[in-house]
Amino acid sequence: MQGLICKVCSALLMAVAAVAPSQAFAQSCTTSTAYYGVLMQVADLDGNGSPEAVCNGWSEIAVVASNGTATRYPISNVYWTQSVIDDIDGTPGAEVVLGQAPHLTVIRHYSRSKTSQYIGPNFTIAVGAVTDLDGVAGKEIPLESGSNLVIYGRNAILRTVWITPNNNWKVCTEIANCASNMNAATGVELLLALPNEVKIYSMASGGLSSYWIGNQYATLNNGVRDFDGAAGNDIAIARADGMLHILRPASSYLQSISGSGTFGSSWTLVGYANLDGVAGDEIRIRSNTNNRIYRVYPRTGSIQVE
Repeated sequence: MQGLICKVCSALLMAVAAVAPSQAFAQSCTTSTAYYGVLMQVADLDGNGSPEAVCNGWSEIAVVASNGTATRYPISNVYWTQSVIDDIDGTPGAEVVLGQAPHLTVIRHYSRSKTSQYIGPNFTIAVGAVTDLDGVAGKEIPLESGSNLVIYGRNAILRTVWITPNNNWKVCTEIANCASNMNAATGVELLLALPNEVKIYSMASGGLSSYWIGNQYATLNNGVRDFDGAAGNDIAIARADGMLHILRPASSYLQSISGSGTFGSSWTLVGYANLDGVAGDEIRIRSNTNNRIYRVYPRTGSIQVE
């Protein structure tokens, strides 16, 4: 319990440290002569090394410099639900991107410009998966748009990838490393969740790989990581019937590990550890049947009781 309390305290201290700069800068949305709205984020938008405050003024986005000077960008359609403030085009200075279906509104403060990019009548920004997908300077923005995955990137270039006949799919964003290097090549891959199926998309190669799970499933918490010591992250998946799968996109291999005779079909994830000193993590599982902890070695598929 004492260890848990220490971890919680450490996490709280880290959280305070993380938000302190934005809180200290929050007054920049309010000057002695004007109120510019609610602070969205602090970022260097013009590439000069000094941060600006990005303020939501509802009918406008205001960018306020540290000296109080504000640049206002009117928003014609005041309704928006998602935003990304990051370097998208590789040019010094972050862009402000607003999801205003059917468009993305893009503010480039370094050039004092605002543009709109048509996406479609309904879309969702996969905010947690915004990253450099192709290995070239500038991050890409994945969007879920009906049956298509749409990638918005530098120079307002769109890439559209058909995923499924309907909109019953999601870009994984809730788990660490959902967007990470999985195929050991240039760029970062996206993990896509569909009913009974997993897909991996590589923007660098343009490839979309499909892996049939054949049952309801869930990716294990923090389960996108290195399990075999080879380049590229692997993915640990729990099937509804208790089967454990390890997906290795780099080798296009879906490994199946049955708990029959060991942890059984009902089990709980304990965590991960590298206890044998060989590259690649083991998975620690507690059987809900006998309450014993088992160590799964994905490299070999072997299981050992602790």
